[in-house]
Amino acid sequence: MLATYGHPYFDRAPDHFSSHKQTPLGLRTESPVITLRGKVAYIANPFFRSYALDGTGAYKLIVGDLIRRLVPQPAVVAPRLPSTAQVTALKQSAQRRIIVHLLHYPTDPPRAGHRYH
Repeated sequence: MLATYGHPYFDRAPDHFSSHKQTPLGLRTESPVITLRGKVAYIANPFFRSYALDGTGAYKLIVGDLIRRLVPQPAVVAPRLPSTAQVTALKQSAQRRIIVHLLHYPTDPPRAGHRYH
């Protein structure tokens, strides 16, 4: 178990509001949210949907850490690519080569002055 769930201090509603996107932690639990066993990681809750909707940077860091644990020696390392990029490597043993395919296709147009990270 790598992470457990914590209930928020209060539920966000018109009568309870915090100026930040996240409400402070109120109660820790023993309920697992992220587990790792061998080469399998599990993340509970709508984690990726939350990242897609809110873009919480901590979620990106958590998934990156899990990937580094699961794939300690990746075939390709590209740390400066935007998170909207996709890299695929194909090993062709008979030709003694590796083909790297890079795709960058952001779904939303960038806002003025915004750079993808």
